[in-house]
Amino acid sequence: MAERLTPIVNALSQPFWDAAAAGRLCLPFCTATDRTFWPPSPSSPFATGGDVSWRETPPEGIVRSLVVYRRAFQQALADRLPYGVALVEVAPGVRLLAHVPGPGGAAAGDRVRLTFRPLRDGELPVLMLESRL
Repeated sequence: MAERLTPIVNALSQPFWDAAAAGRLCLPFCTATDRTFWPPSPSSPFATGGDVSWRETPPEGIVRSLVVYRRAFQQALADRLPYGVALVEVAPGVRLLAHVPGPGGAAAGDRVRLTFRPLRDGELPVLMLESRL
């Protein structure tokens, strides 16, 4: 059986993946402080017992770090070598990992646009670097 790249989806992360399937980036935010955060939590990390809602966020940010894989650590991605993984700040203090197809797609400090696409047919879409801004 081929290795799957499917993320773990649970009650806390379901809104993120539902939005991803529709091609939108949605993140949890604290309704008391109006601050976005990650990872999802049943209550706000900013206000004790604070309510959490989900808000659509522009799919763009700043690359804070980037690594390029030239060796397959996951066999399911061996045919995509080399590829990158970027840490992208999409909101103040909120950083997400994004797949970067091929080397040279971005560098630390670049403003980028993100999109959701599946890495394999039949799997959930993942966050990917689409282009530099």
